[in-house]
Parts: sequence; C-alpha cells; structure tokens
Amino acid sequence: MTVHLFGATSSPNCCNYALQYTAVKFKDEFDTKVTDTVTKNMYVDDCLSSVDEVEKAVSLIKDVTRLYSKGGFNLTKWTTNNQTVLGSVPKTDRSKKSQEWNLSNESDVERALGVYWFVNEDKLGFHINMKHKPQTRRGILNVVSSVYDPIGIASPFVLAAKSILQSLCKGCKGWDEEIPDNEFSKWNKWINQIELLEGIKVDRCYKPQSFKTVVSCQLHCFADASDVGYGSEIRI
Repeated sequence: MTVHLFGATSSPNCCNYALQYTAVKFKDEFDTKVTDTVTKNMYVDDCLSSVDEVEKAVSLIKDVTRLYSKGGFNLTKWTTNNQTVLGSVPKTDRSKKSQEWNLSNESDVERALGVYWFVNEDKLGFHINMKHKPQTRRGILNVVSSVYDPIGIASPFVLAAKSILQSLCKGCKGWDEEIPDNEFSKWNKWINQIELLEGIKVDRCYKPQSFKTVVSCQLHCFADASDVGYGSEIRI
C-alpha cells in the first residue's frame, strides 16, 4: 500500500508519522536545522517556520523540499512575507494567492493554521463575517464559538459574551427562545462591536526588526481571577 486515505480518526497521525519517518530516515544527509524544521515545525501537512535572514530562508525551503522529495512528498503552496524569498520558489510551487499577489497590496492575507496572517505587514489578526445577529442562546453560542482565536488575542473581548451566555444558561432558558430584554441589551452592545476586532493586529514576530542579536530572553507571567473569569498573559 503506497497511499493513505483521509477521513479516518487515525489519518492525521498516519500522515504525521510518514513525514517524521522521512526526516529521521534521511537526517544524516541534511543539516540539523532542516531536520528540526520537519520534526518540530510540521502540523499534520502544514509547515510553519521562521528564520532571521533571507539567505537562510531560501536555503531552508530548498533543503526541506529536497528532503521530502526523497520520501515521495512534494511540498507546495509556499508563501512568505519576503519578496526575495518568494522569488526563489517556482511559481507553480507557491500558494495560489502568492502566485498573484504583490507584497505592496495591503489586502494580501493567508491562513496560518486557521489564524489570519496579513502577509505584507507580517501581522496576525481577524476577519469577521457576521451575516446575522442572533437573539437566542443557540445563536449566541454559535457566534462566540466562531471567533477563532487560539492564541488568545481577543480573550478579554470574548469573555463578555461568554459571561452573557453563562447567565442565560443559569436562567434555564430554552436554546431557541428569545433572550430577555436585560440580557439582550448587553448582547446587542457586544455584537455591534465585534467587527472592531478586524482593527486588531499583532506582530507575528516577537522580536522587533530594530533589535540586534538577542543575548538573553526572559518570560514574565501574570495571572488573575474573579467571579466572572480568569486570565493570564506572558510578556517577553
């Protein structure tokens, strides 16, 4: 058997195993940085990696592609925030948007593991498409769940909606009943502000471009809690 069909619960794990095995099998033929990229920066069939020099990026793309080709895998849909690096990738191997876009175009956006990446700015952010404003507990749950934010940028904002939902659950209201007026006013205020999330963007890279070589790095963690919720943040 030379192929594995997707759809089974084990499919992602089988895919990951095949990729990891390829890296281990041919590790002696490549630099440690190349094999580390494969073993530490692959998420199922997506590779996300970052380097601090253009030359390193160009070399890494070529070497990772060559490593995987030894296992019968063809890496495609490459994208980058650097025009020189992008130019080193054959057009047919770039992502669809990268084949067409110009890095001066502010609308250029890709998805990195579900998170919106504004390529030319090298920032992470949100895209909100609110087609309707539900007034039931089921609808509120749907909206709250639709804000995909795995790194927690919008957590303080989403907490307010979760608090409303929690209050409705305590009141034992039906899933499809209209919410009471006192909760509706809170919900309406929140839903009318959700599109403001599109104005929030954070740098993808932790280190500002003006920084030189980092000699040491510290993580400072803060946490707090109340009856409404709890949260934490980590600063570098």
